[in-house]
Amino acid sequence: MEKNNTKETASSKYLITKSVNLDEAIEIVGFGSFHYYILFICGSLFAAISISVTSVSFIIPSAQCDFQMTSVHKGILNGASMIGMLFGCFTTGYMADSKGRKYTLVVCMMIDGIFSLISSVSQIYPVLIFCKLMSGFGVSGFTVLYSYIGEFVNGKKREKFLCWMEMFWTFGVILLPCIAWLVIPQTFRIEYGFFLFRSWNLFAIICSLPSIIFSCLLLQLPESPKFLLAKELMNRFRWYETLYSGSKNMTNMCEIVSLFKIEPEEIDLKCNDEIDESVYENILIIGMACIPTSIIVPLLVNRFGIKFFLVVCFLGSGLSAASLYFTSSSFENIVLSSVFQALSSMGFELVFCISVELFPTEYRGVAISIGSMFGRIGAVLGNIVVGLFIDAHCMVPILVSCCLLIISGILVLTLPTTGRVAIK
Repeated sequence: MEKNNTKETASSKYLITKSVNLDEAIEIVGFGSFHYYILFICGSLFAAISISVTSVSFIIPSAQCDFQMTSVHKGILNGASMIGMLFGCFTTGYMADSKGRKYTLVVCMMIDGIFSLISSVSQIYPVLIFCKLMSGFGVSGFTVLYSYIGEFVNGKKREKFLCWMEMFWTFGVILLPCIAWLVIPQTFRIEYGFFLFRSWNLFAIICSLPSIIFSCLLLQLPESPKFLLAKELMNRFRWYETLYSGSKNMTNMCEIVSLFKIEPEEIDLKCNDEIDESVYENILIIGMACIPTSIIVPLLVNRFGIKFFLVVCFLGSGLSAASLYFTSSSFENIVLSSVFQALSSMGFELVFCISVELFPTEYRGVAISIGSMFGRIGAVLGNIVVGLFIDAHCMVPILVSCCLLIISGILVLTLPTTGRVAIK
């Protein structure tokens, strides 16, 4: 009896005193409900971001009469969020590496939610532009989601876990046209002096709430353990002593915004702010087309690796973009657009997944944000190229996007292999 007790004590002492790296420690603790809760909160924030980013596509045609918007005004409003994201990328990356992942996410999502809420009742066009600019600044912090959630999971499960984030983005893309279809066609009109409140205002309020609600829920979660370790804040690991305690022997522990851009026809005499029902239907179909890739990739990513799916997504979206030039019917257009959206959206998400393992902790936030910044620059330039050439030389923007996607797919082959490794 004494011999057995001594053996148990010695074994326990070994487990307490043995040095392990963070990935090994996370693996020892186990994988459980806590991880799924983090995935739910972060995924819901990702869905909130997709709603925030794409909601402007429905707001522009609905609010054009209230603000007497010309084509130039619409273009500025459409680009305001993107410009805000462009300027916010580096700032949010620096905040994530200096102040913490959770801190940055809460601040950014609150900025997005609050300014989106203000924009919903703004009566002056410059105020609306400023609110959308600040909302875009807040949305730029979405890249930190991957660093935050990826640093809670060990190398064996990280890639698969991160890939499930795309399902939440897809959910947001599908939910948005459903909300718009339900709310925007309503014809109520509330006037009080210069204040005017219509269906698009209510739609904007609804779209702002998820960012605020889920950023408040994020406050209840701990900071990334990898960040705390890198900053030598080991005393804050006391969170985990109670967080992971449970029953005995139990452990509780992937855009193409321009694809959704709805450009209303030129207004001649009478302003028409009604949206055709086919718009809601087509966007809903394109969003639902993302569901298969959102399910297949997480299930197979451990077998084939992120690099394989990145190559498939970029090459496939490049070829589907090229095929759009040869479409002769609306049905062919919607099919190819759905394929393009499904592959490019997943490829976009996988870039952030692989970035978590390519960069060390102290630089990860900035590195991913800089990558996102280049993406925003490309989006701005893409809108300019399309605007310049779409009428006179339709083939130019299609050829440019096709070539860039195919080149990106080839360049992915030069990246190091990731998966099942401890992050630095």
